[in-house]
Amino acid sequence: MSYERRDLMIYCAFFRGVNVNGVKMTMGVIKERFEKLGFCEVTTVLATGNVIFAENEGLHASAIVKQIEDDLSLYYNRQVYIFLKTDEDVKHIIEYAMDYDTKKYNLYWMLVDTAIHRKKIVDEYDTTTAIEGEQIAIKGGELYWLVPKGYTLKTPFGKLLGKKKYQAHLTSRNLNTIKKVLSKMQSS
Repeated sequence: MSYERRDLMIYCAFFRGVNVNGVKMTMGVIKERFEKLGFCEVTTVLATGNVIFAENEGLHASAIVKQIEDDLSLYYNRQVYIFLKTDEDVKHIIEYAMDYDTKKYNLYWMLVDTAIHRKKIVDEYDTTTAIEGEQIAIKGGELYWLVPKGYTLKTPFGKLLGKKKYQAHLTSRNLNTIKKVLSKMQSS
């Protein structure tokens, strides 16, 4: 069960491609758009497209996603994609994360919209040449990518993740960001 207070459901919207193709989506504007949609207690975490908010209408998650994506797509005149998670979802992401040496590696949680796309990504990883220490794992239904620090955008898999074919289906956050998100969600 998710964190509930005064009939409020707390969510985090994780955006895909906040600043691409010359369109900058500032967190201040995004916060205003969320408030205009009727969401409350809106706060952003970092400038990478993490928006925590409360919803009290009892809307289904898919309706919330559609409402946000439609509004922001119209506002920015380009397709906007989000992944919506509750605080319980975020807590599980941290719990399932693999142990790693934080001085040598970055661990990314890969938000993938469907199991089919997750499988395609894993299959493509299997065709690339991983660098020493790099690995991916599916734990608790979540996809994680461990990569040596300084190599995130240099590995064949890192380059693959930036391909346009995954734009609507994938985004990632490092584990430190996820911990910050959960902390803010729990203090909302």
